[in-house]
Amino acid sequence: MKFVEIKEIEEHFSKTNIIAESELKEYIIEKYPEKSEKLYRYYLSDLYKRKIFYRYDVGKLKQCKDKVRFTFSCLNDNDIKKVLEDIKPSVLISYWQLNDLNKFMSLQSFSNIKFIETYSYATEIVVDNLLSINKNVVLEKDYNTFIKYNYNKEIFVVRVINDESPIIRQKYSRARDIYNEASYIVQPKIEKVFVDIIVDEFFKTILSDEISNILFELLKKYQINMSTIKRYATKRHNWKLVKDVIESLSFNIEEGEFQ
Repeated sequence: MKFVEIKEIEEHFSKTNIIAESELKEYIIEKYPEKSEKLYRYYLSDLYKRKIFYRYDVGKLKQCKDKVRFTFSCLNDNDIKKVLEDIKPSVLISYWQLNDLNKFMSLQSFSNIKFIETYSYATEIVVDNLLSINKNVVLEKDYNTFIKYNYNKEIFVVRVINDESPIIRQKYSRARDIYNEASYIVQPKIEKVFVDIIVDEFFKTILSDEISNILFELLKKYQINMSTIKRYATKRHNWKLVKDVIESLSFNIEEGEFQ
């Protein structure tokens, strides 16, 4: 879209907390009659790329304003990448580190914890492969025992992931040869971690009171897709808990703003 059109759209919706996608579509088609309704998706994509709007809920948008996308740090250790990608048959492996959330905590004490999440049947293989290159690695259930005797050491915690988890998916051909292709390493979406730290006892134990600080800062500063949170929390049978925690922070889910 033209720059002047972008600015007009931004200004028109500047005082609206939540924008119905249907309302935006109607405005664009009426305001710019030369635009083709069939190409609306391209216009919307352009508005996303120019950081004017982001998707907040099903059929609902919000202006980005000063909110940005959250991204986790990539796995840059080539030795680790190699032993993980060598796992056959090919499995999904999600990597993230707690250090990326440290800036939201009052106590900066978790920079050494990194998570490797994969299917339940592959967790032991991941542990064995990381041990083979002398990494400190444990299954989630063994974390407390390890940390008791190895405080402050870098540690890889292996957790279980499932197909419902929101991750940044890569594009693959439909006919994948899982027995010959390398396992693939992805990053979780922030919405996945948002739900996990509320629901999982592991995070309740290690993060404790820091959880509220993390959630508050994420809702305040980042583009959070509430529909993704609802869907994932519902799949985990915990949407009521997640909703209650969000609302306890004085965040209005319908408006997408703090009260």
